[in-house]
Amino acid sequence: LAYVSPRVIDSASREEAIEILTGELEEIENARLVPGEDEDIEQQYKKLNAVSEIMEGLSSVEEIMESGNSSVADNILRAIKLVNGVTRYDEELEQLNNMLLDIQALVSDFNGEISSYIGTVDSDPATLMEVEKRLDLINMLKSKYGRTIDDINDYGEKCKKRLEALENQDEHLMQLRASKSKLYSE
Repeated sequence: LAYVSPRVIDSASREEAIEILTGELEEIENARLVPGEDEDIEQQYKKLNAVSEIMEGLSSVEEIMESGNSSVADNILRAIKLVNGVTRYDEELEQLNNMLLDIQALVSDFNGEISSYIGTVDSDPATLMEVEKRLDLINMLKSKYGRTIDDINDYGEKCKKRLEALENQDEHLMQLRASKSKLYSE
């Protein structure tokens, strides 16, 4: 912010200050920053930038879960049948059976989550470029106006107030002169 003292300044200096403040305020307002957005954008960028590694890792996990002639879920199902077959001889084995049922449910949920996640991974280079561009804008504004989005928005509010004061300087001077004249006449 080009510092302009609150005192009355000449017309040329005032116009220059108004121009600077207007430019800064437009830059901040056009960015339409949302508090916390920078953290979300950084996380999104990190994810999009590593999409190939993510897909490779999850594909390997999917392969492990479905490897060979039988999947992990099939093996657990076989184990459940085997434990079920011997629980009639010892009731304490029912606890093992229940544990295997819980594991089967977890494996099923896990497989569903992996498939769902893989289906939602965005590998579009245009999206990455868009996120990168937004992140660059936020970082540029941080370097100019404050370390956080709240700092930037506060700076914008200060610009508005100072701009309003500069734009209304003549009116304010007229009011002061009128008050001065009134006081002298009293």
